[in-house]
Amino acid sequence: MEIGGEFEMRLADVERKKTLDLNSLFFSSGQAAIKTTLTFLLKEKKIDSFLLPNYLCGSIYEPFSELNLKVEFYEVTKDLRIDLDDLKKKLRRSQAIYLVDFFNVREPASTIEFLRSIKNEKVIIEDRTHTIFNEETGLGHYELASLRKWMGVPSGAVLRVEDENERAELEKLMVPFNSYPLIEKRLYGFILKEKYLQDPSNESLKEIYLNLFKETEEIVSDQIIQLESIDALSKIIIETYDAAEMRKKRRDNYNFLYQSLSAVFGPSNIVSGKLTPADTPIGFVIFVQNRDRLKKELIKNKIYPPIHWPVPNVIRGLKMENPLIIFSKILTIPCDQRYSEKDMERIVEVIKAYYTHCEKDEELMNFNEVETDKICAHGGI
Repeated sequence: MEIGGEFEMRLADVERKKTLDLNSLFFSSGQAAIKTTLTFLLKEKKIDSFLLPNYLCGSIYEPFSELNLKVEFYEVTKDLRIDLDDLKKKLRRSQAIYLVDFFNVREPASTIEFLRSIKNEKVIIEDRTHTIFNEETGLGHYELASLRKWMGVPSGAVLRVEDENERAELEKLMVPFNSYPLIEKRLYGFILKEKYLQDPSNESLKEIYLNLFKETEEIVSDQIIQLESIDALSKIIIETYDAAEMRKKRRDNYNFLYQSLSAVFGPSNIVSGKLTPADTPIGFVIFVQNRDRLKKELIKNKIYPPIHWPVPNVIRGLKMENPLIIFSKILTIPCDQRYSEKDMERIVEVIKAYYTHCEKDEELMNFNEVETDKICAHGGI
C-alpha cells in the first residue's frame, strides 16, 4: 500500500456526526482566507505593513505580494521558534504580525506573554494550519488554517475572528465559490486514487490521478487569488467529519513512530517532540541530514513524505542562514488517519533498514553540519 500524497475521496466520510466548531468563516483555500483578512485590514484599518516569519510556505507570501503590502521578515530559530529579540527590534516598523504555529512546537512562556502584551497595539494573524485540531485556543485576533492536508476535501480553509462585528464585515468581502473546473479535477483525482488503492496493479489509474493533481496545482499557481468561499461538498464533509476519531488515529500513529524512531534520529531531531495531551499532529516531522537520500529511499518503498517547503524566492534572496538550514533538512513522515499501525510498522522497517545499510554514517545522522547550499524544493502544504 502507498503511504502519503493527496487524500483520496472516501464517501463514507460525509455520513458522520458534526464534531467541528463551525462558528467560523470557510474559504476555498488558505490563500483566500489570508487575502480576505489582509483586504479587510487594509480597507477598514489602513494596515499595510506586516512582519512575517523567514521560514514559511511561499503560498502564504503570495496574498501579501498581490496586495502590494509592505513586508519585513523576522527570524525563526533553527528549532522553529520565534527569535524574540529580532521580533522586538523590527516590531516598531510594522502594524501587524503574521505568526505560524509550526508542527506543535511550543513557544517559551516569555514569548507568549510578550505577544499577549502587544495585542492592543499590534494586529496578530495566527496561521494554525499545523495545529487547528489541537485542544487549545490560539492568541491571534485572526486565526486561520488550510484544511486540505487534514482530510479529503476538494477545497477548504477556516478563519476564526475574535471580534464578532469584524467577522460580519469580513463575510461581506467573500464571493461565492466559482472554481468548478479546479474542483472537478480534484474530485476525479480523489476518486481515482481511492480506486487505485483498492487495485494497485492498475498503474494507468495512478498516472491519470497524478496528472489531475498536477493540473490543479498549475491552475492555482496561474490565477489571481479570489476571496472565495468554500464549495458546498467540501463544507458538508467538514461539517460531518469525525474529528475526534481523526485526532485519535493521528496521535496513535505519531506515538508509534516516536517510540520506534527516537533512537534512530535522536529526540532533538524530532521536531514536535513528545506529544502533549492537547496535540494533534499534522505529521511526524524530523530534521535529517542528507534528507533527499532518505526521501528517495522512502519513495522507492511507496512512502511519500512531503517537504515543508520549497524555498520561496523572496526568502532565498534574504541570504539568512537559519531558514535555509530548516528548508534543507526538514521532512514529514505521513501518520494521518488513513493509516494503521501496520503501515507505521512498515515505515519503521524501511527507515531502520536504510540506516542499517548506511551503518549509521555520521554524515547521514549529524544534525549540526547541514550544508545550507544544498537546498531541495519538493512538495508543500
